[in-house]
Amino acid sequence: MNEFYFFQNLSFSDAAPVQYYSSSIEDIWAHWHKEIEILFLLAGELQITVGDEKYNLKTGDIILINSNQIHSIKGNNDLTYILQFVPEIISRIYDSEELYQFNLNTANLNLGNDAINKIKSILAKIGIELIKKKEGYQFYLWSYVYELVGHIFRYCPYGVVKKGTKAEDLSKISAVIDYITENHVKNLSISTIAEALNMSDLTLSKFFKEKTGLSVLFYLQIVRINHAKALLKTETSIIDIAQECGFYSLPTFYRTFKKITGVSPNAFKKGKAHSLHQDDLLAQGFSGISYTHDYDLLYAHLHPLLKA
Repeated sequence: MNEFYFFQNLSFSDAAPVQYYSSSIEDIWAHWHKEIEILFLLAGELQITVGDEKYNLKTGDIILINSNQIHSIKGNNDLTYILQFVPEIISRIYDSEELYQFNLNTANLNLGNDAINKIKSILAKIGIELIKKKEGYQFYLWSYVYELVGHIFRYCPYGVVKKGTKAEDLSKISAVIDYITENHVKNLSISTIAEALNMSDLTLSKFFKEKTGLSVLFYLQIVRINHAKALLKTETSIIDIAQECGFYSLPTFYRTFKKITGVSPNAFKKGKAHSLHQDDLLAQGFSGISYTHDYDLLYAHLHPLLKA
């Protein structure tokens, strides 16, 4: 795997600490995130690289990507169920200082049909609740997510990851990312960021570039532009948006926005009817994202399991 990788900052609604969508996957570059991710291949094929290992998934396979695991994905006429949830769900019950890594990969591990079918059934119930969002769905979500995690603990091999160089690297990157995210509206520079994190300018710049493939200042621009994209969906003026996102020069804002998104702020604002979440997913390498037929797809693929 490449020496650098991208951090993916995921966001969740207040309803429950999970998000679900079904999509085709084109080519998702090497990246990592704090959240645990489960991929359930409903159709087609996937090639997934986790660390230095490559796995070929067929229809019906499931794989779990652990928190902070670097991974990339390539799809082939696939339709994939994607579920992401925060690891804090585990730390509520188990030691919050330990990182649990699960081996859930049906492409190379035989867990037994009963265990796998049960996981598929729970995944279906989570997806359906998030699609339909009927009265009280939040309570069902919490119960199903805990049921899923409990089932994984009970039937899947797992180990406790000890802190090491890679974990320390990811922790340092998280600290930089968190600081930039929380302070991106300020007049930041390499020096101010490095000082806040007790690092030298050179150490910060070299470390972040080596581990993410991005310069610190370019990542700062990405965070600011992502904030601007959200605000462009509102009635806020472009001048006010630029200032609110840390740009004190309107030409600089226009130039940076087009460099990162490929369109001008005006053109993006005119297309505000499009889903910001969908824009971000498409940028990550997802395609064919379903927002209207997810329930039918789950029902068609998983209804026999739900009856069991």
